[in-house]
Amino acid sequence: MSSDEGWEEVFENDISLKIDSKEVKTRREIMFDIAKWMMKIYLDIFEDFDVPEVSETIDYNIKRQLTNKFVDKDDPNNYNNNLKLFKSFKYYGIFSRIYFVFNKNTTSFIETCVNNKIIENKEKWNGCVFYIDTNFEIEDYSWHFSRNIKHHSIFLYVLDKLKNTDLKVKESPFFELDRNRLKILPSSLSKFLKHPLYVLQSQLRYNLSICPKRPVCGYFKGEPVFLRKNIIKLKTQSQFYKLGKEIVSEKPFKTHGDIKLYSEYQTKDIVIEDMREGYTQDYFHENHVPRNCIFIENEYSEQVCKILNLEHRRCFRGFKRSLPFHSGVFIYKKDAFLFSNFLFEYSENIRRAHENERKLEALNNWRKIFKTVTKFLEIRKKLGLTE
Repeated sequence: MSSDEGWEEVFENDISLKIDSKEVKTRREIMFDIAKWMMKIYLDIFEDFDVPEVSETIDYNIKRQLTNKFVDKDDPNNYNNNLKLFKSFKYYGIFSRIYFVFNKNTTSFIETCVNNKIIENKEKWNGCVFYIDTNFEIEDYSWHFSRNIKHHSIFLYVLDKLKNTDLKVKESPFFELDRNRLKILPSSLSKFLKHPLYVLQSQLRYNLSICPKRPVCGYFKGEPVFLRKNIIKLKTQSQFYKLGKEIVSEKPFKTHGDIKLYSEYQTKDIVIEDMREGYTQDYFHENHVPRNCIFIENEYSEQVCKILNLEHRRCFRGFKRSLPFHSGVFIYKKDAFLFSNFLFEYSENIRRAHENERKLEALNNWRKIFKTVTKFLEIRKKLGLTE
């Protein structure tokens, strides 16, 4: 997601959002809470730490000694202990991931790769989960380790801002594990909603669909499962028009009530040969400019066209506060040279006129001040107040 298309897009699909009646938080407050939580973790990761010396030279034995030193059997998911363990693994060249759960106590756990064998975590948690590995790569892993992924879309938005792929130095040994985990079909409808790979057509919004003739990856309770990358966004005829495209298919891709929806492959670029009838013409996209015309946007462009008696069309750009908004004009390419030269002179003359008006206004103000002061001095003199 962009900045910036607005914060609202961050929360558009967060259907799992629940509000505690005891403490109602705004979406922006939730976003800042997550950002503050992630930044604390990020700063803690890079904080200096005196790694203990280990006499062993074999990775497995090094891991065992470090684990015994830092992991409390009664509190194996302790945030501070796991941070120290993760930093120690990195120091001794043992590839690992430290996972963080967005909950009250910031639960954490570690997965390691020793002698090409990955020691996995099997538990699931309430709250969104992300990891940082020894290459400082950051990724969301809520789709695998979370039972409850409340505020997941906000979580993903903040996490995306924190990512810094430039810090990645080599390929992760967890690649194969990630791929195998991703291949497993989600076990519930809620997990399908947030899974990065798979999707059910029945869970898509009305303006989304699966691209035709795409393979089925499996079935969930009898419903076909598709790859999320095969989702296409459908639009209405007017929406495509504003994108400079026109519909070429007689039959819509999909209907939603009275709304007819089309896919991009059912469209073609709009081509306009000449100015249309009427004084106003639409301009939402470059394809709306007639082929023998150019678009000029200047506050005096319409006045100049009228002075020079040039054929032109005023451009309708949309609505502002429910009122039609016009800006710029279409003129023929053959008139561009004459128009541009006259526009420059016209604009310069207006600028000079405004400048002269400001000077005259300033002069008049000084005259008024002088008269006022003179009158004031005369009154003082009549009253005998010479000092």
